[in-house]
Amino acid sequence: MEEFFPEEYKEFIRSNEQFRTTLDEVLQIEYDSADRNNFEEVIHALEEMEQNFGLDVSYKLGNLTEKLEELKIEQEQEYELNQDYYKEQMYERRFEEREIDQMFESFKYTDEE
Repeated sequence: MEEFFPEEYKEFIRSNEQFRTTLDEVLQIEYDSADRNNFEEVIHALEEMEQNFGLDVSYKLGNLTEKLEELKIEQEQEYELNQDYYKEQMYERRFEEREIDQMFESFKYTDEE
């Protein structure tokens, strides 16, 4: 519709109270649905709504962007923790293997005659 009647479309969006109310409700539903699994998708959807309908969603976008950054930091920390755990397990395994090797090394027959 917008491409065929750009001025009428803009006027409709600005003046139609029921349409604005519905848009605000959809916007809030989309915002409320955001969780750690879909922050980026919701941010994209809100940006599209802002662009297509001239809504001011900067506050909601700011909140979601901040949450997304916190999530990324949390995931990086979790990754580093897992890496540390993996390294620790690897070192323990190597230590145990060395102990076993040394134990069996003592059983080796040596020809010292």
